[in-house]
Amino acid sequence: MARREGLEPPTPRFEAWCSIQLSYRRERAQPTRLAARVRAVQFLLDTRSGRWAYGRDPKKWEAHTLAYEIRAMSLGEIVDTSFRITRNHFVPLVGMSAVIYVPFTLVLAGWQMQLQAQAAAGAQMNVGAMLGSLVAVVLTFSLVMPIVSAAVSHAIGEAYLGREVNIAGSLREALRIVLPLVGTGILSALILIVATFLLVIPGIWFGLGIMVLYPINVMERVFGMTSIRRSLDLMKDNRGRGVLLYLLIVIISAVLGGVFGLIGVISPWVGALVQGVASAVTGAFMGAVMIVFYFDLRCRKEAFDVEHLARLVQAGAAASA
Repeated sequence: MARREGLEPPTPRFEAWCSIQLSYRRERAQPTRLAARVRAVQFLLDTRSGRWAYGRDPKKWEAHTLAYEIRAMSLGEIVDTSFRITRNHFVPLVGMSAVIYVPFTLVLAGWQMQLQAQAAAGAQMNVGAMLGSLVAVVLTFSLVMPIVSAAVSHAIGEAYLGREVNIAGSLREALRIVLPLVGTGILSALILIVATFLLVIPGIWFGLGIMVLYPINVMERVFGMTSIRRSLDLMKDNRGRGVLLYLLIVIISAVLGGVFGLIGVISPWVGALVQGVASAVTGAFMGAVMIVFYFDLRCRKEAFDVEHLARLVQAGAAASA
């Protein structure tokens, strides 16, 4: 890679990385996209002052921009990155998930113990009151769940892209999109039901095709049929990887549930509390997997890694100007 007059030379490691990224995409990218990516990578070497946007030391630049690797990954790397995101941001991610999961499991546990106590005492059960309370709990869960899930997914996306995780900010973003988010979920569910009733295979095909629908809704703010078509396009030729990733998630979730279940044998209330925490941890982890998988698909099909890197350096150059 040629050096411009007056610029500090890039490190061999970074220069090799740029060359590999460009050569990797020359045969896969469209000519118009390739030109944009060439300019993006060139900008990494050509800031206003002729220096690195985050100082002369490339290690500082790497530490700022590469907290998590944003690139095409194997399934194992997706799971590992998702685990690290959940671990590094455990309190905000699991805390937001616990807001809905823990009270829900405690209420259900109390309802179940009340039923058992009445049955043991031979008392007559008030079926109407119990059904009414159960419906109220389920409705509350159904209304609050989309907001919490969207906030958790937004926070995971912010963390993965190297931005600050802010609980209040993620909740505000979730409230802004909750109505179109729910509408898109209902629309996709109806299409899935129709496709399944017509033939089983189209339903499976469509279900796998909308695996990244939720991350698209949250991260791109695209909804309705536009987001469904977008998900189908990203998942094209990747449904097999989606199946394998789903199986990995199921296995890991089962292991986590078994470990937490051993703790819950102490008492019913402790068991309900532990089950709620386990559901919160599993929910945060599954959300991280879907977000990382979504960006993996974008890196494979749209070279999002190079474009994101260029935006980071451009923002750093503007801040240091």
